[in-house]
Amino acid sequence: MGSRKRIALLFTTANFYYRDVAAGVAAYVARHGLDWELIAADLSACSIEQVAQWRIEGIIAEMDQPQAVEKLARARACLVGVGSASDDTPPGSFSLAGSDNFALVRSAYHYLVGQGARHMAMYSLPAAYNRHWVGERDSAFARLCRADGASAPLYRGHEPSVFAWESQLDELTAWLDGLPKPVAILAVNDTRARHLIQACAMAPPALAAQISIVGIDNDPLVQTLARVPISSVMHATDAIGSAAAALMHEDMLGLGLGVRRVLLPPSGMNGPALRGVSHGAAVARALHFIGLNATARIKAEQVARHVGLSRSWLERQFQRELGHSVHDAIFRRRLEAAERMLAEGGVTMAEVAARCGFSSVQYLYSVFARERGCTPRLYRDQRGPGAAPAAG
Repeated sequence: MGSRKRIALLFTTANFYYRDVAAGVAAYVARHGLDWELIAADLSACSIEQVAQWRIEGIIAEMDQPQAVEKLARARACLVGVGSASDDTPPGSFSLAGSDNFALVRSAYHYLVGQGARHMAMYSLPAAYNRHWVGERDSAFARLCRADGASAPLYRGHEPSVFAWESQLDELTAWLDGLPKPVAILAVNDTRARHLIQACAMAPPALAAQISIVGIDNDPLVQTLARVPISSVMHATDAIGSAAAALMHEDMLGLGLGVRRVLLPPSGMNGPALRGVSHGAAVARALHFIGLNATARIKAEQVARHVGLSRSWLERQFQRELGHSVHDAIFRRRLEAAERMLAEGGVTMAEVAARCGFSSVQYLYSVFARERGCTPRLYRDQRGPGAAPAAG
């Protein structure tokens, strides 16, 4: 094969993080003109013996399956781990490229502080051998709260279960109810952020109105499934992939640099309050409240009361930062909710109108005629699933 190097990418291929990291590896290879043959495989679906038979020179593998990675470290190939870690993560026998867990949490924490939050809390996950990052993110949150002289309430909850889902949501809602208000909650990942949104949707409006939420990961599937957009910290996955490839490249060149660790900060924030501009704390909190409650027929006065400002002042801030009114923001969220329900199908027009905050089916029709140039029925037929349209 000449100078060509066979490099195995051993990731959980269903995980968006590792898919994006793999793309970063490939970009580094192309950018540097390396003669590498990249072999992608799911780490959970292949044995160490199978990997050995590939006659490979290098392995870039995820860290979230530590037993498998330790076995790979004994293979006769250069090994680089990928995942997330912190300065407190025990050093391994191989180099590592990944997200800095402390930096991820710090970014989320500072974002919440910027929303004017007086109280903080964290919704985490139960500890598990393959989730070292959970403990690291929990510790980072506690450390940041201590530095501010604040308490750091933390709730781990349970492993998600469809059989116990209702009782788990009840417990989560009870925890939320017992927190000091208003409260900003950092979710250890986007899945936990979605759980919080679901609990807020079931809770009394007075409770949900006092809760702000931010997640970590910017998981595209979770964002798609969520009732409202989730503000979330984004990993620098392309840069992490490039860093992992660079570590591998240096080992292949025999530079003798030893075990290294490259931890990268997040690439930014994504969410309803950060779409290309940085909104002030009042507007950001108002948008979050609107996202959670627009379909409940809230009024602009309620939004202003939630952020503790006069309506006239808040209206001026909306016009200055967004170019439209508070009422327009509420209306847009209702229209987005209606479009989403119509695209999913299986509902009547009366249900869409009632659940999305429109006063009547007739008003729903007039809104779609004005804003989309079609009837909601036609929108459903064009965007919805292939099944026959629901009666309406």
